Amino acid sequence: MSEVTAEVVEATEGATLAAEQRTDGMPVEARLHERIGAFEEALERLRIAAGPEAIHDLRVAARRLTAFVRMWRALVPRVCFRRIVRDARRLRRRAGRARDLEVQAGMLRGRLARHDAPDADALAFMKELEAPLERRRRRVAKRARSRRNRRLVALLSRAEQRLKKDLVSRLAAYEAAHAREQERRRTAIDAVRVVLGAMDDAELHRARIAIEKWRYAAESLDGSRSGAVLDALRRLQDALGAVLDRAALRAALAARIGEPDNGRAARTLASILSELDAEGPEDLQRLRATASGFLRLAEAPADAEPVRAG
Repeated sequence: MSEVTAEVVEATEGATLAAEQRTDGMPVEARLHERIGAFEEALERLRIAAGPEAIHDLRVAARRLTAFVRMWRALVPRVCFRRIVRDARRLRRRAGRARDLEVQAGMLRGRLARHDAPDADALAFMKELEAPLERRRRRVAKRARSRRNRRLVALLSRAEQRLKKDLVSRLAAYEAAHAREQERRRTAIDAVRVVLGAMDDAELHRARIAIEKWRYAAESLDGSRSGAVLDALRRLQDALGAVLDRAALRAALAARIGEPDNGRAARTLASILSELDAEGPEDLQRLRATASGFLRLAEAPADAEPVRAG
């Protein structure tokens, strides 16, 4: 090896080592293996029983896996990347449709339990939510057992085995991944600023997606953000979810009560609708406080963030 070549290799190794240290020194292979394992475990639980937690776990595992592959796409073979993202997205969306209905049905079920004697219309509406929910659960479980999904698992294994390992590719991938995380950070901060200016449902939804994307991007770069920032992302995501889930249930109840052919008295549903309206201002106030605290932490310089514990 020539002296010049040796210097180039040494410099590249040093830069790669520095990049690994910025991500807690945990190899990309190990983190990808961890996410693939979580995804396969979630699939197996869903194959056994398509319950609420199984669908939720699959949705989260698919999101984390897809986010990780997107962040480190420079290391993943191109053909594998496109097919993994496409197939995981299809599965995630099918699980998402079931999960969204699960949340709505669960919220209504909890509200009805607090009423001593729900009227017939409320109980009928509960059944109308549960019937399509069971169908959606079965569809998700069927997709989890499908040949297409088995091909996805095999493709993930192939991508893991063929992950690029040369030093130049690694260094380029680290730089690209950190740039993507910074882009998602800026998008999330901008979206939260907009939300604080106008609590519009569409803007709340956009902010929730932006926060989710930054959270999973930051988790894909273990150590690039402090534990405090990740905790703030989770809290804000939960606060946004609570407001949007309440709005979705409210819209469903209002539509049911306002049906032209609904000649039945909807006393229980009307009462629940009033409860949701009364809780709305408090939920929004809580969201504003959470969002303001998040911005103070997220906009702080990286070196001013609290150090991750442990």
